[in-house]
Amino acid sequence: MKKLFWISLGFFLLTLVFLGVYNFAFKNNSSNPIADPEKYAENQAKKDTDVPTTPLTFEVFLSQPILFPKVNEDNQLFYYSPEDKSLNYTSLETKETTTFVKNIPGTVKRLLWSPTFIGAMLLIEENGNSLWYYVDFRNQAPRPLKKEMSRLSWNTLGDSIFYLFTDPATGERSLNISSFTGENWKKLTDLGTNDYFVSTIPQSSYVAFWTKPDGLEAGQLESISLTGEGRKTLFSGRFGADYLWSPNSRSILVGSIEDKGSNTPALGIIDENGQNYRNLLIPTLINKVTWSKDNQTIYYAIPNAFPEGTILPNDYFGKPIYTKDTFWKMNLKTGKRERLVPLKEIGQAFDTTDLFLSPDETSLFFLDRSTNKLYSINL
Repeated sequence: MKKLFWISLGFFLLTLVFLGVYNFAFKNNSSNPIADPEKYAENQAKKDTDVPTTPLTFEVFLSQPILFPKVNEDNQLFYYSPEDKSLNYTSLETKETTTFVKNIPGTVKRLLWSPTFIGAMLLIEENGNSLWYYVDFRNQAPRPLKKEMSRLSWNTLGDSIFYLFTDPATGERSLNISSFTGENWKKLTDLGTNDYFVSTIPQSSYVAFWTKPDGLEAGQLESISLTGEGRKTLFSGRFGADYLWSPNSRSILVGSIEDKGSNTPALGIIDENGQNYRNLLIPTLINKVTWSKDNQTIYYAIPNAFPEGTILPNDYFGKPIYTKDTFWKMNLKTGKRERLVPLKEIGQAFDTTDLFLSPDETSLFFLDRSTNKLYSINL
């Protein structure tokens, strides 16, 4: 009996020693904050501050909606404010804004800044009618052009414009050149009744024109000299075709679709003579692409898949349809592609348009087509 008593007492004392050691080791262990609620909260707060914060990928550059953004070499961003009905420029460095034309009447549907930024062409809709105006920033008085003029494009020097003239009696169109006030005009070539887009070819004495992009029609790209000589077909056969020249005009991006009536966009490239078409395997539209100054890098946004039955580019602009884009760049010489923004950092849907780079090419700007807000991505 006595032996059993001492065995039980010994076991009891060992248990007390074990509990004492356990309590000292774990309750006072600073590395195990669960043992103390106050230390647990303190430790969690410290962990939260230790996690590096990811900087905002997209910066809203201007708080108000804008249209027709264009930047000059002096880091000034020119744009139209639909809320204020004014023309403005903002410094990319300080964001200081200057309004230089106020109280523009009607609704501005299109705007073409002159290469010298001393004036602009504005297509203004008012009382159901649309008319092009020239605005000289020095006197700010809008000057109306002829109602038969459409599809305007500045020449490279900014002292003349190209345009289509439609004969009101026959509907026949011609390609013309004139001063920016519409005076001293000259017909370059007849075009028939089809509608055409017009663009000056950079660093050249030629102007390009092509049939209005239509997903049900194969397009044709042509060019002609400023004197009206040497008209020639550069490229044809792609449905819904639209074009974007490199800064040195040696390469031309071709935005089109996979086949007639397709809902799948396709971006390709040709040389300055319209030869050597190459599919870049980039499913995007031409309004979602911009060139780098190096003439071999492009920055672009890729939209999500379009619904079945969509005809591009008709329905995208006509309905309209809004997309959710991802952001990329590609070196056309090496074929290397690079995602600009990881998917997990794209927290909202952007329908990208009007892409352009800052003069030093450290930032990529774009308009979100659904909100007309201007965003930038730090490159």
